[in-house]
Amino acid sequence: MKRKRILIYKIVAAIFLLSIVITFIVNTVIANDVISEMSDVRVEINDATLDDFHLLGEQINVLTKDDLNINAYVVPNENSIGNIVLLHGMHGMDATSLFDYAKFVYDLGFTAISVDMRAHGKSEGKQLSFGYQEVNDVLAVIKFLKEDERFNNQSVILYGISMGASTAINTAAVSEEVNGIIAVSPFLSIQNQVSDYMLRDGFPKAFVNLFQPSVNLVLSQKFGVSPVKESPKTNVTNLNDIPLLIIHSKDDAQTALYQAEILYDLASTNQKEIWIVDGDEHLIVEDVLNEESEFYRERIREFLYEIH
Repeated sequence: MKRKRILIYKIVAAIFLLSIVITFIVNTVIANDVISEMSDVRVEINDATLDDFHLLGEQINVLTKDDLNINAYVVPNENSIGNIVLLHGMHGMDATSLFDYAKFVYDLGFTAISVDMRAHGKSEGKQLSFGYQEVNDVLAVIKFLKEDERFNNQSVILYGISMGASTAINTAAVSEEVNGIIAVSPFLSIQNQVSDYMLRDGFPKAFVNLFQPSVNLVLSQKFGVSPVKESPKTNVTNLNDIPLLIIHSKDDAQTALYQAEILYDLASTNQKEIWIVDGDEHLIVEDVLNEESEFYRERIREFLYEIH
């Protein structure tokens, strides 16, 4: 009788372990489909030209350490007080989408550099990577700035939106050349984004938690990264007192406010601010140059002049 019970326990344990393995395999297949659908894209928007904003600039190409040609638009300011690198979000934006921001910061006295991150605009690449490999794109642009005598003796501020904001944080953690960060609607990690989307779609929290190891595995294999160690959530703890301004809408429907609040709490800098804006606009303002956006421009202006 005792042997029979032991045999039953072994069978039950084997079935349980097999169910875990099968669940993990199925979840990994699903996670791969989800991540691939989000990342295996090319985006070219061509929202505007520099002429539209009466800006004179040049188009440059820089080579990343993983051998991608990255396009960027540089608007030199003759009396520049610093360099501001503009980083777009994913899918619906590219460098041309931020030419109005280039105009804004140029008028403040800065040289503006709007970057087509990989798989966007005129840059090479067949997939985006949620801010992981995009760090290489930004580092290549910073290298260009530091090797060009027109720009090399001035500060470098990273001004990112959505994925660009998270990329800015990731870059600042590994570069000694970054002197400030403006992060608009950043996410903690793409894992948090996927989890939040699933919860909004009605998936049980227990299932969402079980899904996370599969997401991490897919991210690791697809992009060759350590998904947790190289996420904004971890990198924000390695900012070495770089001035940081986080901006987020209170009811942002794309990236939940709690993600920005955690980033702020974790940020390893005494020079940090978080500005929570009423509303649900992911970009905070629809048109950075219009009259209604003066409140936004004023806050950015204050931060930039404070750190210069």
